[in-house]
Amino acid sequence: MLLYGEFGFLLLNLKPAMLIDFRDAKINQLYLETVVQPVMHALKSETAITLDQYIVKDDLRTPESHLNGCIFVYHTKKRNLLLPIFEAQENSIIFEETMAMVLDYPGHLPKDERDIPTMISVIYLHERAKNKGTVALTTFAIQQSEKEVTLKHFNKYKELCKRELDIELKLHMQ
Repeated sequence: MLLYGEFGFLLLNLKPAMLIDFRDAKINQLYLETVVQPVMHALKSETAITLDQYIVKDDLRTPESHLNGCIFVYHTKKRNLLLPIFEAQENSIIFEETMAMVLDYPGHLPKDERDIPTMISVIYLHERAKNKGTVALTTFAIQQSEKEVTLKHFNKYKELCKRELDIELKLHMQ
């Protein structure tokens, strides 16, 4: 899980929400308490950014994974985007399109076996200065037909990261 970039993009207001999912509820909670909540507390006193959290307690799942014990951290002003998750009944499936919208991913995972050959892995990288290497910030999957929208999405992230943090982003698609 590449939360380094996900959390940064959330703080830059690029993403409406991020998902903490280490596949273990105790580790999710530890990350929330030691990393996210201290930042949330600092933001309340220093900025206009207001984040909140939602711990999935019901047996919700996507077609790819179970969400029970996962934690959504989100901008309170964008809470309405998460209503399908907040209002889902136990044993519900949250569709990939909903997850993509909530997490600001420009593409989606394969819907069935026919989509697998057209899947592309996307990685946004931080190209660190002075030959210190690259760091993966986020990764997600798209379909071949979603390349153009993904390039626009990447350019938006790249421009804001350059302007606000003076860091260079690189795109890798495979």
